[in-house]
Amino acid sequence: MNIPKENIAGLIIAGGTGQRMGGVDKCLLTLQGKPLLHYCHQRLASQVDTLALNANGSLNRFSHALADLPLMPMLPDSPPSAGPLSGIIAGLTWLQSLPHCWLLTAPADSPFFPDDLAARLSAGLGMKSTLAVASEQGQMHPLFGLWHKSLLPALQEAYRDDQHKLQHLVRELGGIQVDIADAGHGFFNINTAEDLARAKALMH
Repeated sequence: MNIPKENIAGLIIAGGTGQRMGGVDKCLLTLQGKPLLHYCHQRLASQVDTLALNANGSLNRFSHALADLPLMPMLPDSPPSAGPLSGIIAGLTWLQSLPHCWLLTAPADSPFFPDDLAARLSAGLGMKSTLAVASEQGQMHPLFGLWHKSLLPALQEAYRDDQHKLQHLVRELGGIQVDIADAGHGFFNINTAEDLARAKALMH
């Protein structure tokens, strides 16, 4: 399936408590002088028609990092306390008010994901598929996903049933895993100070 960019909205998922980084917002950590959020925004913005940011807690703390980016909606976790599932539900809820049918998601702490992620995921969809996620050497990366807006009720039901694990939900929903074996470090995410140091080395 070939989904035109005009039919895709993007969502940067910046949730998480950053516990392994001392409780800081990982997306605000800098890499070569730019917040990680900027790298995610740059890669997603080129693939979608419109873009939003999801995060939990007070959104005011992003003001400085967002000053250098185009204005975009800020979507708090809703419902709360379900990890990334809350962010995706918030994104799909936002999508209901838009003409776009698809939501492309990516985590804000992964600065190297493919800049043709949307095209690769949409190419892996069948004619009746409503969900595709990235996979690499048999490992699913569900935060890198292309979600149809019709999935919202199913995800809301999963939340009510305390089924919050995305990998399990992707399988339950019949999601297609699209193997992206040539992404290099594309799905590398930054969770620790050591990861940040490695990312800096990879930038060089």
